[in-house]
Amino acid sequence: MQKILVTGAAGAVGSYLLESLAEDPKFELYGVVRSVSQAKTDPLRALSGKVSWLLADLSRDNVVEHLIGDVKADVCFHFASWARPRESFDRPAAYVQNNVFSTLNILEGIRKRSPWTTFLLASTPEVCSNTAPIIDEFSPVAPTNPYGASKAACESLTRAYSHSFGVKTLIVRTGSYINPRRKDLAISSFAGQIAACEAGLASVVRHGNLKSVRNWLDVKDVIRGYRILADKGVAGETYCMGGSEVSSVGDLLQRLLARSTKKGIRLVPDPPLSRPVDVEQQIVHSKKLEALDWRPTVQLDDSLMWLMTSARKDFE
Repeated sequence: MQKILVTGAAGAVGSYLLESLAEDPKFELYGVVRSVSQAKTDPLRALSGKVSWLLADLSRDNVVEHLIGDVKADVCFHFASWARPRESFDRPAAYVQNNVFSTLNILEGIRKRSPWTTFLLASTPEVCSNTAPIIDEFSPVAPTNPYGASKAACESLTRAYSHSFGVKTLIVRTGSYINPRRKDLAISSFAGQIAACEAGLASVVRHGNLKSVRNWLDVKDVIRGYRILADKGVAGETYCMGGSEVSSVGDLLQRLLARSTKKGIRLVPDPPLSRPVDVEQQIVHSKKLEALDWRPTVQLDDSLMWLMTSARKDFE
C-alpha cells in the first residue's frame, strides 16, 4: 500500500484528488482538515471509510511534526493554501502567515520525521505574473500581489529544503482552471450568478476585469497532472501546467450566458472585484509535463457545461 497525505483535503482540488485516489485500493489515504465538521460535509462525507481524517491548522499547530511522523507518507500533496489574489491585497499578513508557515512546518516535519516522503507543492503562475505573458519553469519570479508573493516564498523554502536537506520535492505551477467547487473563482462565480438569475433570485451578473487572457484547464486534467508528477516527476524540479485553449475572462462569461435558459441578464461592473494590479495575459506552457505524457484532454466547452450544471444544483 502506498501512503498518500493530502493537505487542504476539504478544498476543491484536495477533495477531487482524494476522490480520484480512493478508486484505487493500493492507496492508503490521509486527509488534513481544520475541523471535524469539514470531514462531515459533501463531498468528503462520501469518502468516509476510505480516508483517515487528521485535524490540524498547519500554519500554527505545533503537532504538524508529529502528524508527519505518524503518517510517514510516501507522497504529501500540499494544497492547504489561501488562494484568492484579490483578497490577498486586503490581508497580506494573513496570507503570508497561512501559506508560508504551513509549507515550512510540513517541510520541517518531513526533514525530521519522514525523509523518504515526496513533497509536492501546488504553486501558481502568479509567482511570475509580472515577468512575461508566457510563463514556464524558467520564468523569473516577480509576483504582483501578496498571494503570489506568499507562494513565491513557499517555492523558495521548498527549493531550500531540497538543496540543503535532500527532501524530495516537486513544485507545480498550475494555471487557470474550471472547478465547480471553487465558488470564489471568477468563472465559477459567473456560473453561480447566472444560475441564480435562472432561478429568479437575481437579474444581473457582477464582474471585475473581463479583459484578462488565460489558457484554461479543467480540474480533472489538473488532478491527472498531479498524479502523473507524483509518479514520474523528477525530484527537485519545477513543472508548469496550463490548458490548450486561450480565451479571455469576458469570452468565457459570454459562453456561459449563451448556455443560460434566462435571456437578457445584465452585466454590471463591480470595482471591488477587480485587483488593484491585474495580470492582463497569463499563458502557461507545459512542455516539461507534456514530456511525461500529460496533455489536457477535457474540452473547454465541456468544462463550461459541467460548471453550469453544477451551479444549477445549488438552486434545486
